[in-house]
Amino acid sequence: MTLSRLVIKNFKAFEEQAIDLRPITVILGPNNSGKSSILAAPRLLAQTIESQDSGVPLLLNGIFGDFGTYKDVVYMNHRARRLGLELEVQLGKSAYLKRLNLHEDDRIRLHLEYKFRTIRREVVLQHSELFINDHSVLTTKYADTSERHVVHRIGNGGVADTDASAIPRSVRFTNFLANISFGDSHGSGSTPESQSKRRELFEFSDKISFINTRISQNLRRTEYVGAMRVAPSRTYLFTGENRGRVGSNGEYTASILAMDSSKGGSKSQDLLRNVSEWLALSRMRSDVKIVPISDRHYTGPTSRYKGAPELR
Repeated sequence: MTLSRLVIKNFKAFEEQAIDLRPITVILGPNNSGKSSILAAPRLLAQTIESQDSGVPLLLNGIFGDFGTYKDVVYMNHRARRLGLELEVQLGKSAYLKRLNLHEDDRIRLHLEYKFRTIRREVVLQHSELFINDHSVLTTKYADTSERHVVHRIGNGGVADTDASAIPRSVRFTNFLANISFGDSHGSGSTPESQSKRRELFEFSDKISFINTRISQNLRRTEYVGAMRVAPSRTYLFTGENRGRVGSNGEYTASILAMDSSKGGSKSQDLLRNVSEWLALSRMRSDVKIVPISDRHYTGPTSRYKGAPELR
């Protein structure tokens, strides 16, 4: 699954903007033209999906940055405005696609609309809509009276137009991803027509769950490295922790390389070798090494360039 389009509305510097994305997308512009605002949108969603709290719909302070308050991220700092974020992705290959009546070229679009509740000082997901190839398949809305999300529409028909006994009015969210359950696909004491409808809805629930998983996986692969990096240290501590990201300031780079250098077996130090090869191709350095100086400390990443002495 790859991110192919991003739409932002009332977000930071933009009242509304759509951006088509490719495997390599270069954004150019003068200072204060909104380049970082575009990058902020996927960062916000990625750090939200990484949150330990599955109930938070939009995490403004997380692993990819501190974005302040709702007032700081909404267009013109107007808290009464609705903030919109929309992702479009392609599903990609999977062994489950055929069973779920999906195709790898299917375009999945997730539209999210947020508002700010002044009394509680909280960000609320007001509206969400999931599309497959521009066809709306699931719409939810936040009900102020019950303070929970309800299913507003499934497919082309409203909930009220379908079998009320088969459709759940409430919906469970994992951050901003809506999950619905129809229980037993066979039901009990129902007509053949009703059982057929329940089986259809049960399969629909599986499809939504699969799409949500793919969106979540895509966002969890997001990496962000900012313009400002931490300065290198003379020595580092062996922590034994396997980091999944280098950090927004590059603060975990040395730790990741150190863990790679301590691996055994035929595939040991693959990362170090790859980094060294890229540095050599760029004519910056010829290799990178981690040098242990005790059981607790190491120096590095040390590097050399074309026969120059090691840098310590």
